[in-house]
Amino acid sequence: MWLFIGGAFALFLRSQAGLTSSGIPVVVAPQYYFQSMTNHVMDMIFGSVFSTVFAVSFYMIPALNGSRLVKWPKIANAGLWIAVLGLS
Repeated sequence: MWLFIGGAFALFLRSQAGLTSSGIPVVVAPQYYFQSMTNHVMDMIFGSVFSTVFAVSFYMIPALNGSRLVKWPKIANAGLWIAVLGLS
């Protein structure tokens, strides 16, 4: 979900920069351009990257210790949804 939202912001940014030869956004006001750039970064880093790293670590760390079970699955699931709700 966060990859698609962040990708939509990336397409918007690239379409704005591609309309001029200098790369300066001319179609929308600079405030909207930089606001969408900030939203793109926040969605991609805090939405996609952190969720992926946390999900992989919750399954890889027990596997490295020789276990196949997640230590606290309900807390892991709650943490994921709290992060998702915090970004939306």
